[in-house]
Amino acid sequence: MRAARTLVVFLILTTGCTSEPEEIPAQRLLDVATEAEVRWPRPRVRQVPDAIDGLRGFRELRAARIGRVAMFPEPRDGDSRLSLIAPAGTRYDFELTPPTGGVLEVSLGYVPPEPGATGSVRFSAFLTVAGGGGQVLLDREIAIRADGDWSDERLDLSAWAGQKVSLALETRADDAGTVVWAAWGAPEIVSPLNPERGPDVILISLDTLRADRLGSYGYERPTSPNLDALAARSVRFATAVSQAPWTRPSHDSMFSGLYPSSRDQGEAPVLAEVLRARGFRTEALTGGGQTDFRLGFGRGFDAYRVFDWLNHMDELGRWLDQSEGRRRFLFLHTYEIHDPYTHTRFVSPDVSAEKLVHYDKKLHERIGRRLTTEQQQYVSDLYDGGIAYTDEQLGKLFEIFEARGVFDRAIVIVTSDHGEQFWEHGGWRHGMNLYDEQLLVPLIVSLPPDLERELAGRGGLAGTVIEDQVRLVDLFPTVMDLLGASIEHRVDGRSLRPLFEGGELAPVDAFAERLNIRAKESKALRSGRFKYVFSFPKAVGRARGMDEARELYDLGRDPGELENLAEERPEVVERLDARLKTLLDLLADPSELDDQDVEDLDPDLRERLEALGYIGG
Repeated sequence: MRAARTLVVFLILTTGCTSEPEEIPAQRLLDVATEAEVRWPRPRVRQVPDAIDGLRGFRELRAARIGRVAMFPEPRDGDSRLSLIAPAGTRYDFELTPPTGGVLEVSLGYVPPEPGATGSVRFSAFLTVAGGGGQVLLDREIAIRADGDWSDERLDLSAWAGQKVSLALETRADDAGTVVWAAWGAPEIVSPLNPERGPDVILISLDTLRADRLGSYGYERPTSPNLDALAARSVRFATAVSQAPWTRPSHDSMFSGLYPSSRDQGEAPVLAEVLRARGFRTEALTGGGQTDFRLGFGRGFDAYRVFDWLNHMDELGRWLDQSEGRRRFLFLHTYEIHDPYTHTRFVSPDVSAEKLVHYDKKLHERIGRRLTTEQQQYVSDLYDGGIAYTDEQLGKLFEIFEARGVFDRAIVIVTSDHGEQFWEHGGWRHGMNLYDEQLLVPLIVSLPPDLERELAGRGGLAGTVIEDQVRLVDLFPTVMDLLGASIEHRVDGRSLRPLFEGGELAPVDAFAERLNIRAKESKALRSGRFKYVFSFPKAVGRARGMDEARELYDLGRDPGELENLAEERPEVVERLDARLKTLLDLLADPSELDDQDVEDLDPDLRERLEALGYIGG
């Protein structure tokens, strides 16, 4: 029988002299972790568990004191928090001043043990007043489970507002022979009575949504009444181009402002990191898979949860109510539109499709080549049904936003990472080529009234449609500029703020690339009237005797990209090829982003990617 494990946590507050409370902003203990006095456990605790992301060993832990800890409550794939790491026997002492109405918000967690582990963890909060006795604020025992969940706590510190206090966080285990790795998830002192000023930022990514399937983008089928209503009160970009036709590199560009193969990708700060450094509480609810925190997307996020928020609006509403008064960056991502397609709202009962009640990659690999034209339309109708269902759920989200005044205080951005092809160029799904059905995505931006007036005056921006070609790589610099903040490092995108102000920007090429096919690589420039695509073999392709290929399309008269003019218009090919090569010279050698290279993936993440059709089959 495994010995029971108990963890006792003490909070010790020592008050100074009383004074009039001052208006003090949120205080994040992670930001001052290196300034706290620390008592470390005995030297036998040397190896940091692999489950604590970002730390290579105990020596590094002593220096950084923070890391990302994930717990895996069923049925979610993971709930990771940026945490103050506290192996049993650790004590942190902080000097702080709680604000008016101050509350200590913290998530209590531990590194999930191996399967079959038993025992419990006890979290206690103990308050000691200078010259007085102690008071227990929290005493909770939590059973240890491999699929354990975080325990979110709110401890009232309002009685000590404006006073300098000493806050001690201590972890202990009853079993002296057991090393318990505890975690204080994103601990911070906030005040609902002292709201922070400035807009929040909410970024909603509807995975696999092509722009031309929305009513506001000209689609006749009623797939998107709620998104269309949002567009009517917001700014809509008519031509927004993704930088990659699949999820991971596209979101990388969205967050970093860099092209997928940029030499700085993975090293330069991302949007969540920059906003967090400016004091934002950063949180994410995603579908995991290609946006899983184990692939690096947790960078800069205080909390990064894999959670089906679209189908659990009540819980999302409760989460929005947490940390009231804090400036927040919230990233919401869903795979509801992505295959497998399951929504039959628009399918025709006349089509013989007994095997097509749903449609996904595995089914396509078995029967896709045998589908009739009518059955292909059935698959497309299933996709539209997924859009309509997602839009219906978004209507509930927007109602939550209205009830809580979110639209009055937040920059709300709705977009997608890439589109989907339906046999326009001989195939189905995404990731295989750089045609517009995979690259053109919706982009709708709602601004709070105060910011609208600052940008456009009393006339506002409701219903504004901007025809200029823009890119997802522009999102990072645009958000920062709308917040009145500068970027201190190089990005490939540019701010679109001048377009919100009624000004102009010089036309810009939209660059996209496909890096996930083993045999060959493709780069595209969407440059005004023309679209140029250059493909070249990689090692596997060269071994197969594959050659370079060039495609040129006149988007003005051939928006479906069906007539390759590369041989007819060599002067245009030469001009665009030179521009493309100049850009590529500025980028590093493209990293291999092959989504089939999965030998080292976490087993749970591998299973999730298989379910989405990215690997296996």
